[in-house]
Amino acid sequence: MFGRLLITILLNALWVLCLGILILPTMPEFARDRNVNSILGAVLCSPGEDFQPRNEPNEHPLIEALGFPMTPYCVNSRLETGTDVTEKWLTIGVGGAAVSFVLSMVSELALVIYSIRNKTSKIITQSNPLGVNFLNNRMTLNERLQQIENARQAGTITYDEYDQMRSKILREMTEK
Repeated sequence: MFGRLLITILLNALWVLCLGILILPTMPEFARDRNVNSILGAVLCSPGEDFQPRNEPNEHPLIEALGFPMTPYCVNSRLETGTDVTEKWLTIGVGGAAVSFVLSMVSELALVIYSIRNKTSKIITQSNPLGVNFLNNRMTLNERLQQIENARQAGTITYDEYDQMRSKILREMTEK
């Protein structure tokens, strides 16, 4: 259970991170932030290049549709040349967010199903700890009483549960 929960948390964090990669450089307060650019450079740029968002129109159709006022570049400081990394930025941002979001939803659904099954199993076990029908008409009275006595001695059921089951068996026998 803990492992499944951890995976779900990590997947949620991953899709939020991918959205951050997409959105943060377009926000004016983060556009020139060295920490943000350093992280984006590590993700988008080759070694020896720095990430530099430029406030110039981006002609990529998705960027235009979203209204992001910048073009992401990876600049080689030695050669002072820049490479437009719009496609890579969108692939990691949108693609990474979408894939990790779907996986996190599947993981959360699996957690819910696991929890429901686990609770249902506990309810069934609590209502019938031995997993058998003590009122089975094919068993004799002595067999039923012996079965619950064995369960009590083995610690499978408490004395109170034993007493309730014994009373129920005897009551059923007298009603016949």
